[in-house]
Amino acid sequence: MPAFASRPQPIRQPFRGSFVHSLSCAWSGFRYAAATQRNIRLHLMAAAAAISLALWVRLPVFQLVLIIALCALVLFAELMNTALECLLDHHVGTEIDPTVKIIKDIAAASVLIVALAAAAIGTALFVPQLKPAVFHLGGLLERWHAAASMAVLLGR
Repeated sequence: MPAFASRPQPIRQPFRGSFVHSLSCAWSGFRYAAATQRNIRLHLMAAAAAISLALWVRLPVFQLVLIIALCALVLFAELMNTALECLLDHHVGTEIDPTVKIIKDIAAASVLIVALAAAAIGTALFVPQLKPAVFHLGGLLERWHAAASMAVLLGR
């Protein structure tokens, strides 16, 4: 018997629809993360708010695409952090291991850096668009305050 015949044969997974099956698995993972991770939900709400604001102030298409890409990058970082935490929790269990804590902290720091960079870039894109609206709102508030003051002075 040849030497190579004694090797175990790899287990072949049944064909599961390839691309459609892959999309189904990805969607399942996303749903799990969104259902179990508070930070994923917070980032999703922030992304929805940022994209809605970008559409409301009518950012140029390139800036809108940049906002969408930044939101996706933050969600990607959070999903990778979640996957790493799940992997470490599975292999270490409930034991407190200082090395695992360091790994988790570093992964969380990567999410923080990406989120802060996205917030800074978003602020740089939104402030020039919102400045006229804020000044207009400020003028309305000043007029309302003046009218309310006059009403108080006149006893109404």
